[in-house]
Amino acid sequence: MTAEGSTAPAELQRTVVGVSRIQEVPPLDRLEAHDGTDLGLVVVPNESNTLDPLSEVPKTLLAYLEEPNSVVRRKIVLKRYVPLGEFSTGLEPEHWKRASECKDFVLPYLGNVTRKVALENTTSLWLASPYMHVLDKVIAGCDTDQYRPFLRQDRVLGYLSQLLSGLEFLHNVSRLVHCDFKPDNVYLTETFEAVIGVTRMGKTR
Repeated sequence: MTAEGSTAPAELQRTVVGVSRIQEVPPLDRLEAHDGTDLGLVVVPNESNTLDPLSEVPKTLLAYLEEPNSVVRRKIVLKRYVPLGEFSTGLEPEHWKRASECKDFVLPYLGNVTRKVALENTTSLWLASPYMHVLDKVIAGCDTDQYRPFLRQDRVLGYLSQLLSGLEFLHNVSRLVHCDFKPDNVYLTETFEAVIGVTRMGKTR
């Protein structure tokens, strides 16, 4: 845990001399918000604790965020950034940045993490999001103590409002249509807010 008022180690603040200017090297395992704010240290307790066990290369990992001046670890999820792929438009970070100032819905994006994964020779970029529960699993477990609090009537009405606002933003601002909007692409945070999964997007124009 970082001490109050501490800064990143000196080796994380190094620079490299470029041709005409000095360029800062992204610090490893630090969560940076879209505006460059350092949100804390990211700890992955087990590199093999992937959330997609069938993949040979880890794509989604469970991690913890040690926020500055806090003694509580926050559970988060890391997803390896893919510039373009079967389930990625390659523009997700840009959409999330544009949406970051919208207060009508919750953004599944905390910031970026540069990491060096075990057995890999290069660093890779990961996108961090809050730990969330998939809506269809919440519905299936609605009678359990774990998920019952998520389905109170007032909270369900709040989810609907947030989801409609999110879809409106995607369509009217980002000019994207969600091609696979269904319960397993909707997530609920532990603070009872609804989030739209942003994979499988298609341009509307």
